[in-house]
Amino acid sequence: MDLKDYLRILQRRWFIVAIVGGLFILLSYLYMSRQPPSYSAYAEVVVKDSPYPMYGEFPALFQDYTTKSTRVAKIKTNAVLKRAIKTCIKYFPDALDEKGKETDGIISYIEYLRAALQLNHDKDTDIVRISIVDINPQKAIDIVNAVAEGFGEQALASIKEGITNTVTFFDNAIAERSKELALIEERLAKLPAQTPQTPRQVAMKQEIEKIEKLRSALSEKELLESALEEKVKFLTSALAEGEIPQSRQVVDVSATRTERQSDKIRDEILTKQNTMSALRQKYTEQHQLVITLKEEIRQMREQLNTTLEKERNIDAIRGKFSAMKELADTRSQLEQTKKQNSRIREQIAEAEENYKKLVETLQTPEDKMSDQRLAERLSLESQQKFLSTSKQSLEEIKQKLIANQNLIQSPVEEYSLARRANKLPSPGEKSLPLTILTGLIIGIGSAYMLEYMNTSIRTEHDVRRYVNLPMMGMILKIKEPEQRLLMNIAPKSPLSEVFNTIGTLIETHAAEKQGKIFMIASSKAEEGKSTITSNIAVAMARGGAKVLLVDCDLRKAVLHKFFNLDNAVGLSTYLLSRTGSRLEYTETSEKPSGRDTASNAPDGGGTEPTHIALDDVIKPTEIEGLSVLPAGPHPKNPVGILKSDNFKQMITDLRQKADIVLIDVPPVSIAVDTVVLAPLVDGVVLLVSAGETNKDEVTFAKRILESAKGKMIGCILNKVTVESRGYYYYYYYHYYYEPYKYYRES
Repeated sequence: MDLKDYLRILQRRWFIVAIVGGLFILLSYLYMSRQPPSYSAYAEVVVKDSPYPMYGEFPALFQDYTTKSTRVAKIKTNAVLKRAIKTCIKYFPDALDEKGKETDGIISYIEYLRAALQLNHDKDTDIVRISIVDINPQKAIDIVNAVAEGFGEQALASIKEGITNTVTFFDNAIAERSKELALIEERLAKLPAQTPQTPRQVAMKQEIEKIEKLRSALSEKELLESALEEKVKFLTSALAEGEIPQSRQVVDVSATRTERQSDKIRDEILTKQNTMSALRQKYTEQHQLVITLKEEIRQMREQLNTTLEKERNIDAIRGKFSAMKELADTRSQLEQTKKQNSRIREQIAEAEENYKKLVETLQTPEDKMSDQRLAERLSLESQQKFLSTSKQSLEEIKQKLIANQNLIQSPVEEYSLARRANKLPSPGEKSLPLTILTGLIIGIGSAYMLEYMNTSIRTEHDVRRYVNLPMMGMILKIKEPEQRLLMNIAPKSPLSEVFNTIGTLIETHAAEKQGKIFMIASSKAEEGKSTITSNIAVAMARGGAKVLLVDCDLRKAVLHKFFNLDNAVGLSTYLLSRTGSRLEYTETSEKPSGRDTASNAPDGGGTEPTHIALDDVIKPTEIEGLSVLPAGPHPKNPVGILKSDNFKQMITDLRQKADIVLIDVPPVSIAVDTVVLAPLVDGVVLLVSAGETNKDEVTFAKRILESAKGKMIGCILNKVTVESRGYYYYYYYHYYYEPYKYYRES
């Protein structure tokens, strides 16, 4: 099938497309129009840089990040969303049990909020917009406000928790140094007071002080290393537990432009809404200016929703990227600190080696003992000095943190909480174009599905595809019974021209193949086979040919009725008279009259055999050149008669009686008669009733006839309807029938 064939299918089944597609569109629109309206509410917060101080090499906080993007991403963390759910517990009844404890249902609510909340953050500003869409306007307002307030409280609590953890960290370090100082003081109390006297002792004192200084520096660096390891552990845990949305994408410049575009769209919508308020005070809702402005606002809201959809994960992506960068920087700083500690250890080892060489130069055991006591005292005094200094420094940092703890403010400020929720366009209005397109596709698909499921032969394309025989003609369905025969209608009518064409094709085939006898066969009953055979005979006779029409349907003969002939004597009486046997008829047969009737037949019907000539049973009609051999009374064994040698001899004799002999036979699927006659004729034309005969019936009939050695020469498509508006309508009606409408005779 080519494109034209597909278009013809749609043209023929346009009502299916209209009904199915229209019904889908109507039901979809009714369903969506009955959906409750949605409302959008948003709150805006200002996210600033972290205000906490830095003291020395130790970060004052470990529980907060220094970038705004990371802090924005924490809006969707479990802690913030749990706080919002508990604040709006009336909308989440299954989140807590009767005792106020969290249930498993709170997890699904967290996931719902994480997906429903939309964040819009332009990196050029500190303002973050938190929005949500819900069918309950008050619920949307309460949720965004709870998230905004909870986010600010969580940020402040995070800073205070970081300070508390840092103070605890310093308390532990100070306690360790105090413990070490107590041990050193105890050891110093057991040593005698002694000062360096000799140059060697002075050199030993310098090496000891150098070693202890390096050890103190190493102690400070190890403290920093421990703090950095704590920070790395916290960041790694936060990323692994999903506190920061999992994504490794980097936000590019186009995303920033998209965000700026959404702000512009909001400003334009606000401006048009103000204009709308002014117009409503002056005009009614049906005024053209008001209607036009409404449509512009609706289109801009659709554009805004599309833009916000693109921005949904922008802040989460930035936060993830920023957190990962923070982790990478912390790890890099940790590696540098470890390298510095390694170098300090090497310097300590070198200083201890120098000190060992000085001790080995002593001459007597008494000198070694004296210098060792001096070296131990000098080492302890040096350790005591540096530990005291480190302890004092840590206490100063701790006191500053405690003093500033109450002065630290949250890095998040509530800029604008939601006061009202804006009604969004209904789903039916937004998706109406898509619904129409979907309905059209479903309607077209239904049309093609019905076409695929319908296996009847309807068009010339079906004949080519399933029958695979040359098309000899397509005949419109005859609605008036009195116009079934050409003798009753104008000879120049379009229908006459169709039969003239078919007759000409049969004559052409007869001339080429030197044949005279042809048979019109059908696969089943009521396809109009006898009518078409009679009309072809009439058309050929009017064309000047001598035509003989033979009714071989010995079961249900009708040709004699078409031409108002007597069927008392016909084919059956002629053949049985030549056998010399008694003629037996079925109960429904017409009994011969006059001398052929047996007056008192004991078996319920029959005649004595009487020799009848072939010319006696061939009867002329009112149409010049057309004769008919009626079937005669219906015998009880029609197959035996048709298989007899007398019938075969009759077929040979008929070739001398006319130019063309047309045989009317029973349908293939009803009687075997047609199969018996198929090899005896010079050509078989297969008749198909359009829209009534399916492809299986046609292919079965063709296969049976070909198996019987029948010579298939073509196919006729009967009962074609103009109303079907298919291919045959446009081609056959407009290009064949229509030109003759001016030549029809009254």
